[in-house]
Amino acid sequence: MVRAALTSCLKPLSQLVSHIPQLVECKRLKTTHGISFFSQGLNFVGGVAGIAMCLALPPKSPWTWLLYANSIFQATSLFFMALYYDGGIKRFTTKRTESSIPDELA
Repeated sequence: MVRAALTSCLKPLSQLVSHIPQLVECKRLKTTHGISFFSQGLNFVGGVAGIAMCLALPPKSPWTWLLYANSIFQATSLFFMALYYDGGIKRFTTKRTESSIPDELA
């Protein structure tokens, strides 16, 4: 019983702590380039679906709420950093790599 309680709180805490270096690095570099916003979008949708599931079927552990709320926090914090540092919509529509086609041929 104690092991189950320990493991159910370990996942949300490790997920929360693992997000901190990513935020620090984005702040240090003042950019969010290199982050997969497709996966962050999936993370956000998964968090919202998890909260909806918790509302429909109350979880056995309060840590479950933290797990899904943290998923939403992670995605939204990176979205806001992209808006702040990388100019919002421009970040999601511009190409990140230089074209290998010379300007004369383009």
